[in-house]
Amino acid sequence: MPESTPLYEALAAQLRERIHAGSLEAGARVPSVRALSRQAGVSVGTVVQAYQQLEAQGVIVARPQSGYYVRSAQLPGIARARRRAPAKPRPLARGLLDQVLALYAREDLVPLHVAIPSAGLLPTARVAALARELLKRMPERMYGYVQAAGLPALRQGIAQRLRHAGVEVDAEDIVVTAGALEAITLALQALTRPGDAVLVESPAYYGLLQAIAARGLKVVEVPSCCEDGPDLECALRALASQPIRAAVLIPSFSNPSGALMPASARRAFAQACAHHGVPVIEDDVYGELAFDGSRPPPLMAHDEADNVVLCGSASKIVGPGLRVGWAVSPRWREELLRAKAFTSIAVATLSQHLCAELLAGANLERPLRRMRGEIAANVGRFRSAIARHWPPGTCSSQPRGGFVLWVRLPPGGDGQALFERASAVGIGLVPGNVFSASGAHRDCVRLSCAIEWEPRVEAALRTLGQLARV
Repeated sequence: MPESTPLYEALAAQLRERIHAGSLEAGARVPSVRALSRQAGVSVGTVVQAYQQLEAQGVIVARPQSGYYVRSAQLPGIARARRRAPAKPRPLARGLLDQVLALYAREDLVPLHVAIPSAGLLPTARVAALARELLKRMPERMYGYVQAAGLPALRQGIAQRLRHAGVEVDAEDIVVTAGALEAITLALQALTRPGDAVLVESPAYYGLLQAIAARGLKVVEVPSCCEDGPDLECALRALASQPIRAAVLIPSFSNPSGALMPASARRAFAQACAHHGVPVIEDDVYGELAFDGSRPPPLMAHDEADNVVLCGSASKIVGPGLRVGWAVSPRWREELLRAKAFTSIAVATLSQHLCAELLAGANLERPLRRMRGEIAANVGRFRSAIARHWPPGTCSSQPRGGFVLWVRLPPGGDGQALFERASAVGIGLVPGNVFSASGAHRDCVRLSCAIEWEPRVEAALRTLGQLARV
């Protein structure tokens, strides 16, 4: 937990984690204000603030003259899938993906399909003020190219944040990119040739699958659960038995499953990939968004063989429209830089200066705390609304960070049909089968919780429940 985190937020995060872990079950009474004050060694006022935050987030509920209780109307989680053999390499097809991408051009939708924070959750006013200040203070610098590797001050800021997360990295090892997806694309270009096989988790973010398909690659899918990510045993078998050229995954709060890969699994996976000569492309865009404020050390922190390319972005914490990301690799830095120089040349100059200012010092910590709290609250609200309005047998992920919710419909449910019905009535969501090369997960959908909670959002979730019953 960062030192700047208020004490009541730290206490609320600890209680939320206990509830998530099951040590405080649904319907259970939480300690009284005075009892917790004594146990935690904090003031009564601090406990009251913590309980008020958890109540606003839908985690606990107050009962008059009785105290606070864990909210009982909770949605069941998605059970771990049974282990199976890794799939054989297969090419990727587009099909339904074109329909999903068409949603992004529509402005009439309740945007539950958009996996980026809404403007009200981001430091929008601070970014606007900084932009005005920079254009006034040094306008001549805003109209030329920055070197292809990126603004030195920005690379220093990125390196500093990564060092705080446990990654020993030098600013010279960083290449600034136009978002994380460009970083991943450049890494694929540096590490693979068309026709190669790439290991991915399943479900996997469809943007990653799209980048892999554009490179002419095949995928080997490893089943992943919503709790702790890819099936490690299955992944190790695939690495040992199949001609895999690279691995691409999201270890921290994966999109769409929300899974958080344990440190032990990260270490074992990194060692196995190094042993088999399989480079890892790590998508770390959600690493800063743990609800309790902790920062999971990236998989790169467990890599002792310089075998990981870490790809990150400011899109989820500063602003998606700035298009600032990064690729980090001492070993493949020159290949990444060469590929960058002959694609987009350089990232927009003003965007780099803005992110350099925001990533430095404590400029970002307060808005990040607020955003984490709002998204954690939204996840609770979404799950409660789904529990109330969707058909019996519906279950969902229980993420501890990020901002997407992976929802599995009851037996016989069809995520693609729900997607089509929803888009016809002005609600956006993403069907589960675009998160797999094989078209699996047809009974699932992904929802984004990174939207300001308002009546139309709850109404949309109620409508989706009605449509899911058709």
